[in-house]
Amino acid sequence: PAHAGAWRIALQAAWLTGDLDGAGDALAQLRLHSDATLELEAMASEAGVGGAAEVELLLGQCPKGVDTPLADLLCGKLAFDPWPWVRPAQPGDLPPGQDPADRWASHQSVLLLDRVVDRVLPDGRAMTSFHAVSRLQTKEAADRAGELELPTDALALALVTLKPDGRRLEVDRHAGKDDLSFSALAPGDAVERRWVRIEGPATPWGGYIRKFYFASGDPMVRSELAVVVKKGTRVLHLERNGAPAPQIMEAGDEVLYLWQAEQVPAVPPEPHTPGADEFLPHVVVSVGVSPQHALATQQLGTDEAARGSRQVADQALVLTATIAEPQAERAAGRSPAERGRTAPPARDPMEARAERLFHFVVESIDDGPPRPPELVLDTRRGERSGLFVALLRAAEIPADVVWARAGMAPPLDPAAPDPQAFGIRLVRLEPRPGQVRWASLEGKRWWYGAPPPYLVGGAYLRRTGPRLEVLPLLDEGADGWAVASRAELTVAQDGHAQGRLEITLPAGYASSLRAFLRSARAEDKARQLQGLVAALLRGGRLLRSQATPLDAPLEPLTLTLEVEVPHFMVPDGDHLVAEELFEHPPGLRTLGLPLLEAYLVAPRRETPLLVRPASEHLQVTLHLPAGARADVQPGTFERKLPFGHFAQRFELDPATGTARLDLQYTLRMVRIPPDGAGNPGFASGARSQAKPGGEGWDGSASPGPHGFSEFARAAQEVIQATRNRLVLQRGP
Repeated sequence: PAHAGAWRIALQAAWLTGDLDGAGDALAQLRLHSDATLELEAMASEAGVGGAAEVELLLGQCPKGVDTPLADLLCGKLAFDPWPWVRPAQPGDLPPGQDPADRWASHQSVLLLDRVVDRVLPDGRAMTSFHAVSRLQTKEAADRAGELELPTDALALALVTLKPDGRRLEVDRHAGKDDLSFSALAPGDAVERRWVRIEGPATPWGGYIRKFYFASGDPMVRSELAVVVKKGTRVLHLERNGAPAPQIMEAGDEVLYLWQAEQVPAVPPEPHTPGADEFLPHVVVSVGVSPQHALATQQLGTDEAARGSRQVADQALVLTATIAEPQAERAAGRSPAERGRTAPPARDPMEARAERLFHFVVESIDDGPPRPPELVLDTRRGERSGLFVALLRAAEIPADVVWARAGMAPPLDPAAPDPQAFGIRLVRLEPRPGQVRWASLEGKRWWYGAPPPYLVGGAYLRRTGPRLEVLPLLDEGADGWAVASRAELTVAQDGHAQGRLEITLPAGYASSLRAFLRSARAEDKARQLQGLVAALLRGGRLLRSQATPLDAPLEPLTLTLEVEVPHFMVPDGDHLVAEELFEHPPGLRTLGLPLLEAYLVAPRRETPLLVRPASEHLQVTLHLPAGARADVQPGTFERKLPFGHFAQRFELDPATGTARLDLQYTLRMVRIPPDGAGNPGFASGARSQAKPGGEGWDGSASPGPHGFSEFARAAQEVIQATRNRLVLQRGP
């Protein structure tokens, strides 16, 4: 068929005969003919509202022939003409300074309109219209905007190019393909995208949630969210970081909530920012969702996965039956009385049972979807957290799956009832009353014991009867996540060095590396470790390597690398020179954790900075050539700052020709506002977390909120102090 009417008949026939593939093809052809009326009618039927015209109205459009209070309200409030920002500006067309050609000359594109309109249905679904118009300032922006993909369940209402000469060009559709492209884009054009979809409820029990940001990486002329609900509906809305307050208007039996922002500056994409919720202006709107619903949504399947059964109890008994007393002591044949006289106190058997069960789950079960625990045991695949809890309970150890947020997550108060706000699944267990342990069994980055640094300062949800509590994740034991490294090198007269580098990673940090070293081919391991050595010791070559223990997931992993480093020190006449002597902690570099330099990539910031926690203790021993003495050597210093503790000591013993460098490098998690953070967009976010009683940025006892410039100056001083230069006068 060559026209929309024929495809309409084909769609109806295919639907009535159950030919879903044929119906899909007919629907696709209808879209090619830009005939969306039938699809809108189907959407209206599915949503339980009127016909296509009413759907268009509810989605923020203004169809002809519709005259209702809501139509007058929506069509008046949402009217927007993009052409003044697309056609070449004439004197008086735009207010002074608003012509995109000059006002936004430094930006590749300008978002003329960013709009979402939601019609909330009684069951929590939403009929949603997305409408965006972007002006393309550069060729790069035009190239990026050329191709687009819509959500698979979206119905396109308008995909057009707006040309400065007033032409509207429809999108190019490629026969037999799902991709679309805008026609012949050039700088100065604008692209308009408008599509609709029905979005499902926020939880299995219904409810609606929308989070909308009023700022992005592009400047905006107009940004708005409209939510339409039935009169009498209770709507929760939280505006944060300078987001606009809503206009609330009644129209018949409907109520319109409208948030509008105009002339919004761009937010530059800067690295190491906290979560966008912490500093971008946004609103969270919810209908019919409670914190209990949010928690229950996340726990779907977990309760079933943690259910006890005879098979689970038998497995727990098999795994823990030998932990009545310490293994080594029992093998030695000594009685408990003898052990009490000759040995330190035995390891708590309940703790040992918990560790044995954790070891079994991470070593024997592949992570997968929630399933009954007996099925997970049979197939060796399923949700690890649920099975671990089921085994713990069978071993009489209280345990629960809880949902947490990281300390680096935006600490927003009050919290919105968002199922994703607490998105980290943890196991909380008590081997003994009051003795709390934590565990994560997700993927290959599992851990057990104290919370890792990124969780410190966070919180978790716990249900106590009908109440839902938000409890803090304490930092007890977080020091156990510090990395330790040792290097011992012998330096020859020509500056070449040979020796050993040893890096000890906490069990939680080491889990993925341990899994790689256990499963990878020998050549792959050698290649990866050689790359690591070359990165840590410039030009270094790996001779041999060893990692121990590989089969103890709860123990720290020690990686020992025997290396040779040509030109470790460079000959310069009768001197040997090392310009950068272990100025970066090798363990933290191995883990890829950012160091101070990473936070100073830009001289100034417009967004908050989040410094991530990291800690390493490095000890270096150098055996120098006989008779060598130091003309220039690293310094000794200590700085305690709100963002970390840094201490270094260097000693050289001429009698033995031995030099020792000891470095303590600790970064604390802090949030640092940009300079002059009076921008209302940052009103409730970004703040320094200097602790009372600590030292200020300059080492004085004056902590408090400080901007990025002060942080950068203090950080640069630490970086300069650890730029370790060693110049040796060679002996005879």
